Amino acid sequence: MERELHRRLYRIVYDLARTRRTPRVLYPDRVIVTTYFWAVLHDRPVAWACRASSWPAQARLDGLPSASTMCRRLRRAEVLELIGRLEQTVLGRLPRSNLCFIDAKPLPIGSCSGDRDAKPGYAAGRIARGYKLHVILDAKGKVRDCHVDAMRPREAAIAPRLIRKLQGTGTLVGDNAYDTNKLYDLAGRRGWQLVAPRRFGTQLSTHVRQSRWRLRAHQQMAPRQRQALYRQRGAIERFFGCLGNQCGGLGPLPNHVRRLRRVRHWVQAKLILYHLRLLKKAT
Repeated sequence: MERELHRRLYRIVYDLARTRRTPRVLYPDRVIVTTYFWAVLHDRPVAWACRASSWPAQARLDGLPSASTMCRRLRRAEVLELIGRLEQTVLGRLPRSNLCFIDAKPLPIGSCSGDRDAKPGYAAGRIARGYKLHVILDAKGKVRDCHVDAMRPREAAIAPRLIRKLQGTGTLVGDNAYDTNKLYDLAGRRGWQLVAPRRFGTQLSTHVRQSRWRLRAHQQMAPRQRQALYRQRGAIERFFGCLGNQCGGLGPLPNHVRRLRRVRHWVQAKLILYHLRLLKKAT
């Protein structure tokens, strides 16, 4: 499975970078990207992927860069741009839905880690230290947008960054952490109807201005319709579970993935591999 995914990824990267020539480098950008993804696919450090013994004979590249070269080149704009184009190419081949779900997945690390970017925050009923992946997922299983940040910011604080990038129109379903007037107004202005249950024991206050989109969700939408949407929201929970259970998926962060920049690149690569699996099932 890993080799098949990597072959598919290599073909896409090669097509994207075939006409590009990076001056004054020994290894083309496509070699840097495919070597990095070989490490990500196996949850190993980049230095592991730079050794020929880590590759089967059929998948081995003609030449492998050193770990220091990888570290330096993975910071360059040309390589990051190629990874971004790879992501957009894979996403562009997948179907879209106008029903989306929003939620977050904690990515905790050890409490003794010296990572200065990892902050303590709320993580599934407890306080943990690490990072959090915020996702908007559509009903087809496609990630419409995501953001990785420290654990400390709550879901409602990061949600505006994701909602502002939503394109088209549709329905956005979240849990009760997203039931705020600010998010209802923002989603409504973008052409999306946010639907989120009220927190337990709370009522719509008549002493403060309520968003008309919030009133529409709680008062004008039929209860059966709301309940049906809440049941469908389980798709994003299954998505998070699938990420952690698949080979090469996004499980607990390895010890070599620390600092916010590296975590974001690691999660981006994992999501690209996830979408490649979706693409494989669709074809």
